[in-house]
Amino acid sequence: MKLKKGIYIPSIFTSMNLAAGFLSIVYSLRGNFTTASWMIMVGWLMDIVDGRLARFTNTQSAFGIEFDSLADMTTFGIAPMVLLWLFYFKNYPLGWVACFIYVLASALRLARYNAKAHEESERAPFFEGLPIPAAAGLWAVFVLLMRIALGYSERKSMVFVIKKMPFFAHILPILMLIVSALMLSRLKYSNFSRFKMTGLIPFRIFIMVVIGIVLIVIYPESSIFLILLIYVLSGIIDLLVRMAKIRAKKAGARNE
Repeated sequence: MKLKKGIYIPSIFTSMNLAAGFLSIVYSLRGNFTTASWMIMVGWLMDIVDGRLARFTNTQSAFGIEFDSLADMTTFGIAPMVLLWLFYFKNYPLGWVACFIYVLASALRLARYNAKAHEESERAPFFEGLPIPAAAGLWAVFVLLMRIALGYSERKSMVFVIKKMPFFAHILPILMLIVSALMLSRLKYSNFSRFKMTGLIPFRIFIMVVIGIVLIVIYPESSIFLILLIYVLSGIIDLLVRMAKIRAKKAGARNE
């Protein structure tokens, strides 16, 4: 296959995503964990923009898919684990094992996504397995909230979320293994492709979005953490709902 000369505009935002991941690693090495965490979130924003822009302008390409994957691996695979290792696991002899398992799961998740993207002509309305930007965002916000809980930051946060942070810290390796398994699972996670910017949305969704934006403005770290936690659990909830429907259908068939 002959490659076209030049690149499409969405790749500019992919480059910004890659730059954010690189800067996150640099800031982590300098001990500036707050900025390192926010750089991962900036990378996530750039990743959303480049994907939406590519679909809106119909400029998807094999090059764009591969370039985006390499940027994602840096920003959402390696950068969050450098951050977590330096912030939390540095003094644990086997801390690198948990971090490496997550990095390996991220690479496998991206490889599977790329293979499916090359094989399928139409985009499914869901992701198969937890997307790695959501997982990386969860770890970045975890670090931000832990710094608030430990008194390193004077930023305000939801009290009940902060009180749970020590508990999450104690079981962090287990949580990392669970998230790694979710990334490699076949669970369905919404990619929000059904929500069109030019279409009508239900009034209740509008209210929820407005409330979410207000909470993010007031308590950004806590609100983003809760939203990501709900999203991580949504794949499991979807599986349980589908299993319940299948059982109900089988029970109804037996009663007929």
